[in-house]
Amino acid sequence: MKLGMDQRMRAAWVMVCALGFLGPGWTQEAWWAPSAWQASASDQVRSSIRSDDEGLCLDADFGGVSGFAVMRREWPVQWPEAFDLELKVKGQGAVNDIQFKFVDASGDNVWWVHRPRMKWSPGWHTWRLKRRHVQFAWGPTTDPRLRQTRFMEVVVAAGQEGGRTSVCV
Repeated sequence: MKLGMDQRMRAAWVMVCALGFLGPGWTQEAWWAPSAWQASASDQVRSSIRSDDEGLCLDADFGGVSGFAVMRREWPVQWPEAFDLELKVKGQGAVNDIQFKFVDASGDNVWWVHRPRMKWSPGWHTWRLKRRHVQFAWGPTTDPRLRQTRFMEVVVAAGQEGGRTSVCV
């Protein structure tokens, strides 16, 4: 059974609310609004965010250079000891590294799930992320455990091929 965008968004929204990751005032529409996300990229890399009937997408064009493209939004979270995030993801294009990052309020400490050399197959895929899958990536903190973060990022980093890649969540 193929789920439409509304069904996938509703399922993700239920998961986010059930885990208590959102505070008062958050709505499903606000979470998925493209205007709530910011696109950025390293020098000479183009990135953009678009919404279509299948999800919210980050489009990256490396134009023959190495670098990264980012889709970022504010998402303040006090992480529980145990969690199980379910993320619906699809992509197309060149073989590149895909990263899901959680960044603290200082912007200096980063935790991530890193999928190097991602080769996409058609359709949506369910990625289940448990605490053990989220690793401390870098930063000055003396406590590498994921406890509190302020931002979430979806990142495409130039891998084997560079080129153009789209990642949808």
